[in-house]
Amino acid sequence: MAQAKKDIVGTDDKWIGLLGQFLGEAIFGDRRAQLTLLGLCHLSVDSYATLLSPLLPVLVARMQLSLFAAGALGSVVSLANMTQPIMGLVVDRLRRRILVPLGALLTAVTIPMMGLAPSFAALVVLLALGGLGVAAFHPAAFALAGELGGERRSTGIAVFAFSGTIATGLTPLWAPAMAADTSLRTLPLVALVGVVTAVAVWARVPLEWPAPRRSWAEMRHTLSRVLFPLTGILAIVALRSVVAMGFAAFIPLLSNERGLSLLAGGALLSVYSTAGVVFSLVAGYLADRTRAAPLVWGSLLLAAPALYLSVRTAGVLSVIMLALGGGMVVASNAVLIAIAQRIAPGNEGLASSVPLGLGWGLGAIALPIIGAVADRQGIELALRALALLPVLPAVLSMVVLNRGAAQEGTGGHR
Repeated sequence: MAQAKKDIVGTDDKWIGLLGQFLGEAIFGDRRAQLTLLGLCHLSVDSYATLLSPLLPVLVARMQLSLFAAGALGSVVSLANMTQPIMGLVVDRLRRRILVPLGALLTAVTIPMMGLAPSFAALVVLLALGGLGVAAFHPAAFALAGELGGERRSTGIAVFAFSGTIATGLTPLWAPAMAADTSLRTLPLVALVGVVTAVAVWARVPLEWPAPRRSWAEMRHTLSRVLFPLTGILAIVALRSVVAMGFAAFIPLLSNERGLSLLAGGALLSVYSTAGVVFSLVAGYLADRTRAAPLVWGSLLLAAPALYLSVRTAGVLSVIMLALGGGMVVASNAVLIAIAQRIAPGNEGLASSVPLGLGWGLGAIALPIIGAVADRQGIELALRALALLPVLPAVLSMVVLNRGAAQEGTGGHR
């Protein structure tokens, strides 16, 4: 088994950047090459997936969109992401990760083209196609990351999530700067990065799944036994995603309403998003060493007052609260994915897609509603109400994650 794993992950990492090489070696030893390359691909995919929010003020002004329409745009990628369970089933059935490079490639050649979109309808089509690419990439990629983590599955997933979703902190910095200089005309050029990383994954990461092919009957039997905890995890993520995505979509618009520049709004979104990446990495590390359930509900409970104060206060205190709230509301991301994978062995692709795609997709349905409230009552009032919502998934997680089936998969000490 050890030799098989070594054959799967390989050791040729001479071309990996020094930082990625150091981090990978320190945590995973021989598996650092594939994990780092997979993370670089995730970096590009999530850069495209989060490209819309920091550019919304530009698109709203250029196309004369209402806040309702802006919220609807923000939900397109995530709604397309709701196809992730289908992608996950395909991955689990075929036992092949071909959707990793194909999904990354589709995302790269569609979403950056929104800089040239001539109409609202064209923009929706490009975002929807890109969302399908995101949906194809994530289930198999997260399953692979969990496998490369070995016994430290939560840590493996958290490191992969960190190396990819750090894009959510960087994109709000470079995207507004590009928009300010070129009015989005050169945005399609960033597709080159995604194309290169997708081809590199195709060439360097083994796509065959090292497990026997399973029948549909076997997969249904496994899933029927864990339906309750998976459904509970889905509800937790969906409610949490309403908050996380709502703030991400409307922070730049609120900043613009308060007279801040496009770059300043992007910087605030970067603080919010980067905090989420860091907190998720820390929570994933802790989940392998302690009980996972308190990490989930505790972080959600702390998110509510922090996010509320981020809207009600100003200056440095507001930025600090925004970072704390943004970090806490998504801190449990890797933890919930790891729990889902562990309670559904052999169906890691589908299990990953439940909190990843379906949960976030369901959460995205609320974005137009938030936009409609903002149109009538103002963005600040809409976000103040939204900040209180994390209390609901926190209470739900106390019930779901303390049930035996879910608690069995935390991987930590009880």
